[in-house]
Amino acid sequence: MKLIIDSGSTKMHLCLLAPDGSHHQWERPGVNALTASPEELRAIFSNEEWPRLRRVYFYGAGMTGTDVRDKITGALPPADLCPEIESDLLGAARALFPGGQHGIACILGTGSNSGLFDGRAITRNIPPLGFIIGDEGSGTSIAKNFLRRLYRGEYPPELLTLFEQELGLTYADVLQGVYRRPAANRFLASLTRFIKSHIDSFPALRETVIESFDSFQTNVTARYGERRIGFIGGIAVAFREELLRVFSPQYQIIDIQERPMDGLIKYHSKQPL
Repeated sequence: MKLIIDSGSTKMHLCLLAPDGSHHQWERPGVNALTASPEELRAIFSNEEWPRLRRVYFYGAGMTGTDVRDKITGALPPADLCPEIESDLLGAARALFPGGQHGIACILGTGSNSGLFDGRAITRNIPPLGFIIGDEGSGTSIAKNFLRRLYRGEYPPELLTLFEQELGLTYADVLQGVYRRPAANRFLASLTRFIKSHIDSFPALRETVIESFDSFQTNVTARYGERRIGFIGGIAVAFREELLRVFSPQYQIIDIQERPMDGLIKYHSKQPL
């Protein structure tokens, strides 16, 4: 039995893959391997009763060094063979470009990331820099642009009224969510649901989303010098129309997927241990 884990900052997807190809999938709250403590990581995996595992494959956000990988290794359920621990970016690339294809693999979710994939490995990665400095094209980036314009009066005034009524958030609540409470990135990204639900009624919201995708294209993907590109993540799927408007003229878009797990199941079904 193989265990495949794909963990972003907001959601973790898990799959038990049997030798005959049958599988069982479920979700847990996500975790960032860089910022989570060893205790938090152990708690996630200690609450399950695991079958005998031949190998564990972990793809995660925040995989930046040996110390992070060691932290993950110490938290994973036991298996016969050493775990394979990789970045969520490699997981996205394996799902987007099967059979040794190449291209730019992009993750657009709560945060964003990208990398140049040669069919086997990520050969170049422009650092995403996190939601405070970078993460262009992500849910947090879109939400920051939205809040800035909302409170500075750049949208029709009825949009602010609608925002406060539907979400029950005041200006003070927003500042608390961003500057005082933990997981500010998740709080910001959650606001994209409001943007999505009203994007057809307020054209300026569509401009805000396109602006964020434009920034991702200009500052990140254009630097790779590659025209084949694929996207994974809830933001890529939710704002597919706006994403295509920005990228279709310049790139060959291979695929847009909400999550990589289905592709990873196919990949690891064909891979020897």
